[in-house]
Parts: sequence; structure tokens; C-alpha cells
Amino acid sequence: MGYLCLIVLPIVAVFWFFNLAQLLETLHQKREVHNEAVLGTVMTMIFFFNVSMAWVL
Repeated sequence: MGYLCLIVLPIVAVFWFFNLAQLLETLHQKREVHNEAVLGTVMTMIFFFNVSMAWVL
């Protein structure tokens, strides 16, 4: 179960950062940000689930 910290969390963190960059760009262009917000919420849930699983194991 060590793969959670070594593989999954860095991958989720990269996508999380990319989503944040897209969100800021979309806000700057004054467009709808619903897709970025939903994706950020899902990625946050995945991130915290993996952190909690790594903490338990």
C-alpha cells in the first residue's frame, strides 16, 4: 500500500495544479468556471481519500 504515497498522490497533485492553472486562466477570461470547480472538488476528494488510506495503512 506504499504506492498510494509514492505514485497516486504525486499524480493527483500534478493534475490538481494543472486544474488550478486552468481555473485561474478561465477566471481571467471571465468565462464559466463550473467544469474546473467540479474537477477540483473530485480531485480534492481523491487526494484526501488517498491521504487517509495512507495514514491508516
